[in-house]
Amino acid sequence: MCSILTAPSLLSLTWFPVNERNTATGCASIAVYVGVGLGFIAGPNIVGTVVTVHDLDNATITHSEDYLADIRNGVRNTMYCDCALAVLSCLLVFIHFPNKPPLPPTQSQAAPRVNYWDGVKHVLKSKQFYILNMAFNICVGIFNSWLPLASIILRPLGIDQKLAGWIGFSTTPASIFGSILLTRLADKFKRNLRLLAIISTSVGMILVGVLACILQGYILISSPLTMKVVVFILYFGICLCINGSIPLYYEMGCEMAYPAHEAVVGVFLQILQLTVIGIYLLLLLNDSLDTNTEWMTWTLFAGTLVAIVLWFVMNDRYPRLELDSLYT
Repeated sequence: MCSILTAPSLLSLTWFPVNERNTATGCASIAVYVGVGLGFIAGPNIVGTVVTVHDLDNATITHSEDYLADIRNGVRNTMYCDCALAVLSCLLVFIHFPNKPPLPPTQSQAAPRVNYWDGVKHVLKSKQFYILNMAFNICVGIFNSWLPLASIILRPLGIDQKLAGWIGFSTTPASIFGSILLTRLADKFKRNLRLLAIISTSVGMILVGVLACILQGYILISSPLTMKVVVFILYFGICLCINGSIPLYYEMGCEMAYPAHEAVVGVFLQILQLTVIGIYLLLLLNDSLDTNTEWMTWTLFAGTLVAIVLWFVMNDRYPRLELDSLYT
């Protein structure tokens, strides 16, 4: 999983020139967002059994053998679909997946790198990379735990599982648009990755705060239709700002860790993210936290705030870009 999620930065360095590198990273990251978005729609429809608030309160329904058998069959069908997609992807890689272009697009791509373990040591000694890693994973790690729980988080607002699925699906175009917009700006205004990340995360934090206040009852919306529209807009904006900034983290991490290989950077970023996600999901085993879901959104709000503070104390360094600038 780490190698798949860190591939965009490596692909952009290998195949694209400096003025397209960030945009290429953003475009390559879109595939992940498309898969997540399709999962929101495909999941409930493949499973076939929609769990509503009424069902959860009705033990006769949830404990019946037919009901449980339908869910088991639906989950099994979902796994078959995942397997088919994985096999198809594997076949496409075997059919055509060139290693690199005939000529390197940039000097930093052609420059020799330290070996894997020396790269690991280099990253472990970098204080700035630790700060970036914490900013990325406290914010994005919590976000990636929070987003799939939309049907649970939005249940107090009277939003059922299917509508929550469509709200979750709306995050796909938001992620695509956010990634392309932010990375295109990063290519146009070089050496401003930190500024773009701070602005994007700050807007995301404000939107998360508004959603948390609605869920807590501090902001009241009487019309059910208006409520649904507002939630759609908030989820779209939150995902645009937070998911859209992920390529900026990867590119900044690769700059900080240079001359370590991009794969080393990605592995370190993903290991901590998976740890944060694991801890977050373990909290759901607590009965009180499972029923009182407002804490989930407030946790995301705190995570974005911490990420902004860490971005402010981070140094802006672009050794790869400086090397490429010498030859352009």
